[in-house]
Amino acid sequence: VVIAELLADGLSRLSLHDKESSLIASRMDIYNVNSSNIPNDVLSSIPRPNVCLLDPMFPAKKKSAHAKKDMQILQRLLECESEDGNGKVLLDAAFAQAPSKVVVKRPINGQPLVDRPKPNYSLEGKTNR
Repeated sequence: VVIAELLADGLSRLSLHDKESSLIASRMDIYNVNSSNIPNDVLSSIPRPNVCLLDPMFPAKKKSAHAKKDMQILQRLLECESEDGNGKVLLDAAFAQAPSKVVVKRPINGQPLVDRPKPNYSLEGKTNR
């Protein structure tokens, strides 16, 4: 609920900037729902995506260094992803949208969200893949 309220506040502020920003903001909607359980009436009212980007929170670090304070707050608000199978639910929800491509952001040394389906392509950077 807190994240949705922050997003709504940012969207309303965007609409106050200028005409172009207001036009962009008018084409955005915020749905405060669990992304793995988006109601069918919401899904039927929006076009199917060509690409679905799945950017779950990274699993908790095992090192002693802490994330920056703003990220610590965000992680607590979002109840950071654990290795309890939540990733599978999110990935299944992404595939259910029937996009032509699903992009998943993961830490370079982290485990895949699920064992299947194996990615067709993987782009590796210094910290992400």
